[in-house]
Amino acid sequence: MTHTFDLTRHGTGYNPFSPALGFGRTLIAIGTTVALMATPTEYLFYASTARPTGRVCENFAGNISLFCVVPNERLEAARWIAVATLIIVASGWRPRYTCLAHWYVSVSFYSSSNVFDGGDQVAAVITLLIIPICLCDKRRWHWGGPPEVVRSRRVALIAAQVSLYAVWLQASFIYFHASLSKLTGEEWKNGTAVWYWLSGVESSFSPPNYISGAVRAVLSSAIAVQAATWGTLAIEFGIACCLMARQKIRALALALGVSLHASIALLMGLPGFSCIMVGMLIMYLLRPGDPSVWPSRETTLRAKTLSPTRSTMTLKE
Repeated sequence: MTHTFDLTRHGTGYNPFSPALGFGRTLIAIGTTVALMATPTEYLFYASTARPTGRVCENFAGNISLFCVVPNERLEAARWIAVATLIIVASGWRPRYTCLAHWYVSVSFYSSSNVFDGGDQVAAVITLLIIPICLCDKRRWHWGGPPEVVRSRRVALIAAQVSLYAVWLQASFIYFHASLSKLTGEEWKNGTAVWYWLSGVESSFSPPNYISGAVRAVLSSAIAVQAATWGTLAIEFGIACCLMARQKIRALALALGVSLHASIALLMGLPGFSCIMVGMLIMYLLRPGDPSVWPSRETTLRAKTLSPTRSTMTLKE
């Protein structure tokens, strides 16, 4: 029964602050940084008849966006301010002080730019969901181990645990929706979707020249194309089903998920997207209490005896 309720056991039984959480934040920040640094401002905010200034400032998020509150001639400066902010976040310094800025830059980019992908939306959502856990994180660097569990301030710990639950649920839903929504396309049903995506027939994505020959050889095999297409669906659906999975199953899902997104980065030229998705996967699949992440008993909250008169758990810097 312990493993059946893995979601609850790993949420409330252990200290939620970890290097895994920090590594996930870093990868998400790097993913957005790559998009901002690799794309010139005139392409991020390209002007058109519909949008003369090149910015999307039509909704609430757009109106408060970093890229909408500055004058149009200052967009280049705003881009580099965003990059500098994300570099600080990626360094791991003081998550409780940088989490709001991380979310603000992520939602600004997603809501205001004409050029974004699904990863940028994921970054905007996940950085919002982890604000409570980061505000309760007193570590100087998010690479450090969980802080010592001592007395009082249980509310902060509960808020952090609820925040972690929200990330897990969101990640599961994202992959569940990604796998099922693909089944509405005939090419995913018949196993030819990968051929269409990588051959350039119906997409703008293509593998780099130095591996294009090998990719064409693989695409010439119907069995390989079907295996890659249906394998993608299976991996995404399997990741979605890991919400209450055991550690060994989650570890396998993480390895498959990283491999999937590494191949997307290599074959489709989307390293920023892949960094963001892997960052979310790490937060989702590496749980408090996993021996590979929390090897010490000192991080176990259940080892502490609660006082009958007051709460006894908090986090000491």
